[in-house]
Amino acid sequence: MTTDTTRQPNPAELRTRIGRSWLRKMIVIAIFGVGLGVWGTLDAFWIYPARGREHTQFTLKGYLEAMQRNGRLSQASVPDPAAEYQRLVDTPPGSRSDLENIKLDWLRSLSRVYSLEQLKAENDAAAASGEKKDTRTVFPRPEFTLDDLTQKLAGQQSPKPLAYYDIPVQYLFMAVGFGLGLYLLVLVRGVASKVYRYDPAAKRLTLPGGKSFVPADIDEVDKRKWDKYFVFLKLRDGSPEIRLDLYRYEPLEDWVLEMEKLHPNYVEPEDDEDEDEGEGGEEAGAGAGEKAEKA
Repeated sequence: MTTDTTRQPNPAELRTRIGRSWLRKMIVIAIFGVGLGVWGTLDAFWIYPARGREHTQFTLKGYLEAMQRNGRLSQASVPDPAAEYQRLVDTPPGSRSDLENIKLDWLRSLSRVYSLEQLKAENDAAAASGEKKDTRTVFPRPEFTLDDLTQKLAGQQSPKPLAYYDIPVQYLFMAVGFGLGLYLLVLVRGVASKVYRYDPAAKRLTLPGGKSFVPADIDEVDKRKWDKYFVFLKLRDGSPEIRLDLYRYEPLEDWVLEMEKLHPNYVEPEDDEDEDEGEGGEEAGAGAGEKAEKA
């Protein structure tokens, strides 16, 4: 048995290629994975945030209108939205007023697309600079803000609010989709880097690591997972069994079957078709005899 990994390749040796059926399957799965990743990216960074920002405008309009009805429009600003949101969340629903529920809806909508802590930092920076301009939650002239929103949103329908998990789930889709595509790329490259060689004259199979053997070196051809396109070879030298993936490499299956037939202990399998035909012939003969007797 030859195990020398430095043995020079024989020009007459045949070489395996990636199985076309397996490669097509990997390409289809990779396209699905990348598509899922692209879909998640679009939703996470553009589609869902745009929908969430649009929803915040409707909830802000409702909040400002409620403050105006209660004669408190001048107090509509919320310099620390994170703290106010937490206060409202911690307040039992039955203890919140209708106005507080409307404010909570607005702050919840904001929290789906913005960091409320970051909004507070922006408010603090604007207050420190002495700027009198609208921020996401501070309105120096809330009546103007309400008028602008009323004109902008006239005739429009509020989009569906975002759930807390909507955008995070899209990040998960991104990770799974692009991760699957990257994994399959690495897998295909790994499969392509391994080559089995076969010498038709000597009937010698050489593994990617350099080990080679002929039919006489094989102790057993184990087909326990033949339906899964795997075959296990046990060699006479007592080395660990060799698992061959017949689906990923072509025409490895043909070489294994050829070597199996040349094994000293090879037994030709019974031909099921011949048996079926024989049984069919006997049945046909018996039927013809019965007809003759009846005649």
